[in-house]
Amino acid sequence: MTGAETGLVDAPAQAYRNNSKKFDDHPEYWAFNVLIVAPLGFAFGTVAGLVKGVAADVRCLTGKTELHDVWGTYGGPSIWRPYSFSFEVDEGQGAR
Repeated sequence: MTGAETGLVDAPAQAYRNNSKKFDDHPEYWAFNVLIVAPLGFAFGTVAGLVKGVAADVRCLTGKTELHDVWGTYGGPSIWRPYSFSFEVDEGQGAR
């Protein structure tokens, strides 16, 4: 249940973090974020958190990631941030 609650909050928060300029330029994206992204985060938060946690455990066991990078930060390898994505595509650069 905590994964679903985390997904409900983190999915739209991460969508905003990765696209804050787009949200500032187009306030209508907030409706999309609240009505679509938040429920998807709730629905898939448990699975996304589990998969990210297992992946982080494997990376720690194989020595590719340090334990403090996974548990002590909100950075890329953190298990608290499995919802990172960007729907903005810059021409010639592909998806971020």
